[in-house]
Formats: sequence, structure tokens, C-alpha cells
Amino acid sequence: MLDLLRDERLLYDENDIQLNETVSAGHHCTVSRGVLTVRIDGQYCDRRMDVAVKKLNKMYNKKDAQMFVNHLLIARDLRHDNVLEIIGLCFRADNALLIVIPFMENRDLSSYLRNETHELSVRQLINFITDSAKGMEYLSLRHVVHRNLSAKHCMLDENLCIKIAHFGTSVSHPRLHDYRHSFTTVSYKYRSAAIKWTAPESLEYDRYDSRSDVWSFGVLVWEIMTRSAIPYGDIENHSVLSYVKRGGRLPRPYYCPDQLYTLLLTCWSPSPQHRPTFTELVDDINLIDVGVDDEFKSRLVSLEMAYKYHNKQYANNELYDDCKGLNTNYEEQQYICMNTI
Repeated sequence: MLDLLRDERLLYDENDIQLNETVSAGHHCTVSRGVLTVRIDGQYCDRRMDVAVKKLNKMYNKKDAQMFVNHLLIARDLRHDNVLEIIGLCFRADNALLIVIPFMENRDLSSYLRNETHELSVRQLINFITDSAKGMEYLSLRHVVHRNLSAKHCMLDENLCIKIAHFGTSVSHPRLHDYRHSFTTVSYKYRSAAIKWTAPESLEYDRYDSRSDVWSFGVLVWEIMTRSAIPYGDIENHSVLSYVKRGGRLPRPYYCPDQLYTLLLTCWSPSPQHRPTFTELVDDINLIDVGVDDEFKSRLVSLEMAYKYHNKQYANNELYDDCKGLNTNYEEQQYICMNTI
């Protein structure tokens, strides 16, 4: 395994990486800014690269290592302006696993949207959506299923260009419609964070393909237009599937053009076959962009207004109130867990 990575020049020695300040720390990993010393044919050169280094918070085992190696081998040939490159891996002597990626000046899209100091217009939000659609179109045409698309898994460079990232659960399969992935060792706690972005067929039957990514893309667009509000408000993770199966959908964001929201509803079709492809989405979003007048696109998107309007949308919604009030005991949660992983 390591020899293959060396042959592909994807394996780095810990002495090649200088770790600097911590950028973010979460439950699963810590991200630091760093500098990578580049080698050419095994020899150090004068070139140094600003990088971000993700350190997994748990020690890796053989299974973890193989998963990340497989992921890296999928990602190594992906080259697109809207897809984040993965530079390589480092297995440290203390059993820590480091994932090396280019440093993104503006970090993740979710954090950027929620920052009140960032003045964002409708035009800029549509640009984010266009970039995201192009990145996902490229991945789908390369038979890569993302499985974990959300605003926090999109990065922003210094030019505010979206880079689709976080391929930790991605798969590559030439027969997408037949794809079925079973990951029975993943805990409910680990998966719960993504439930509100996940297509119903994926939650029920663990089926993932480009059409389930389209569902998640619809939620991503909704996040962008609300400046990263939490999908489905106060509905708990274990009640989301019931809500969407009974016809519940995310409401139209305040600043979202009607044409765009109509497109989102097609992304959330209960039948995967009736959802658009990413190529169709790129074309439709371009048409919507052209069709929205410049005055509307120049409007600044207020974070406060976006959130207030979002909360009002759920008022007097009986289905929402019903699902929000659902209580499940521990045994029911375990049952849900076994049917969603």
C-alpha cells in the first residue's frame, strides 16, 4: 500500500511538513496551516507550498489507512477549477494520519456565509451555486459519488472560487445506478451530522449514486441562499426521513428567485429518476442567472433577514410541528441507526 503511494508521489515524510497555527478543531479532525517542502525525484528543492493539514483525532488503524489510500487514489486524477486537489498523506511515527491539501484562504463555505462581516449579494450567492454545480458535474462525469455534500465541505480560495472537498466517504464506480455501499461499522453518532443533507433512498436503503448527490446539492443551494441556516430547523435528525417522506421540503429562502426554488424542488423529487443530472443543473442555473434582473442580483443578502424569514416559514406548518414533536426512545434510535448506515 505504501509502496503504491510512493510510486504515485502521494506519500510524504513527516519531516516534509511544518505545522503552524491551528485553523479549526472538530470532533473528527484538527486542521492546521502548514508548509510542505516539495521533493523532485526524492530530492528536496527550493519550492515550498502553503498547505492545510488535517490530522485525524483518533489513531488510524489498518482499515482507516486503507480507506484514505483508496480515497486518495480516486482523487489523484481529479483536476478541475471547482474541485479541491488532494496533495497526499503522511503516516506519522505516533500513528497519527495527516491529510495534506492546498490551503484555502477563506476556509469553508458555511463559515464564510455565517460571518456577518462578509457583505454578500444575490449575484455572489448565485456564483457560489454555479461553481458548486460545475464541480459536481465534473465529479459525476468521472463516476465519483460524493455522498457527503454540504456547505461545510466546500472550500473557498482567495478569489471566492468554490472547491468541492471532503471526499472522505466518496466512491468511484462506473455503474452508478447499481451502486450500493454498506458501511456497517460506522456509528449513528458519526453519520447523524449528514442526515439532513442525505437523500431518502440513501437513509432507507443505503443507496448512493449521482442522483442522491443531486438531492444533497439541492440542500447545499438552500444553505447558500439562507447564508447557511440549519436545514429543517428544529426537526431532529431521526425525524427528517419521516418529514420528507410525508412531502415536507425545505421552504423557499427569502432571497431565492422563484425559478431557482422550482429547480430545487426537482432536486428533491422522491423518485431519483425524476431528478435532474448535474449537467442539466449547470445549464438550468446559467439560464436562471441570465433571467434574474441585475437590480435583484445586486441586493445584499442580510444574514439577520435570511434567518428571520427562514424561521417564519415554519409557522403554522402542521407537518413541521408534528415531526418536530416526535420523540423516539433509545431502541427506536438504534433501529433507525441500523437502517441508515
